[in-house]
Amino acid sequence: QRLYLWQQLRNRYGKDSEYYAKADEQARAARKDVASATEKETKDTYDKRVDLIDKEARRLEDSGAAEADVAAFKVAEWTKLRGQYAKDSEYYEKADEQLYQSRKTLIENTSKLAEALVKAEKTRIDTAKKTDLEAIEARKKAYVDAQDEKIAAIDELLAKEQTLNTDADYGTQIAEKNARIAELASAVGPEGIAEREQAIKERDRMVLEHDRDLRKRELDSQKTALQKEKETQLTAYDREKA
Repeated sequence: QRLYLWQQLRNRYGKDSEYYAKADEQARAARKDVASATEKETKDTYDKRVDLIDKEARRLEDSGAAEADVAAFKVAEWTKLRGQYAKDSEYYEKADEQLYQSRKTLIENTSKLAEALVKAEKTRIDTAKKTDLEAIEARKKAYVDAQDEKIAAIDELLAKEQTLNTDADYGTQIAEKNARIAELASAVGPEGIAEREQAIKERDRMVLEHDRDLRKRELDSQKTALQKEKETQLTAYDREKA
């Protein structure tokens, strides 16, 4: 206002007059005051804005905000503050330096967060994989144990039947021997009767051996099927693990 009034007063006089010179001197002084006051106001305004940014950043930190979020807030605020000044001004340079530091901090925090997330995800995947593999291994063991138990039962049955068959064969042979001894001791039958009896015995023996062979084939077939089923399932477990 003083500058304006002195300029108005000065303009009422000719440039070569004493009063023009006096008013002009006062106008120059007022202009310096305006520049000084403007600079002070600009600095005060800048400092207040900086203080507001710092206070809000501390508030975010106290409220438990993540470092990356605080850094992102600073980047946004310093960008806005810098944009309020000319690029060749002192305050633009100050705000730009703070913006650079905030961006640097944000990048560092974002990288740390990404690394932490990747590490956590890898741990989760490793844990899940370990759990899955353990489950597969447990099912595999249970299946193998069950199949081995069935196979062992068949082997045991085969061994028992082999023992019984051997004992039965021995008993049959003893009985035949005893019958033959009795026949030779007391009878003088025709050769035809003896031959017929021998043929019957041989036939019965062939039928018995054939039945035993069929039974053994059946058990061997069951055993082979179980073995193949076991091998197939083991291959499936290996594929599932892979």
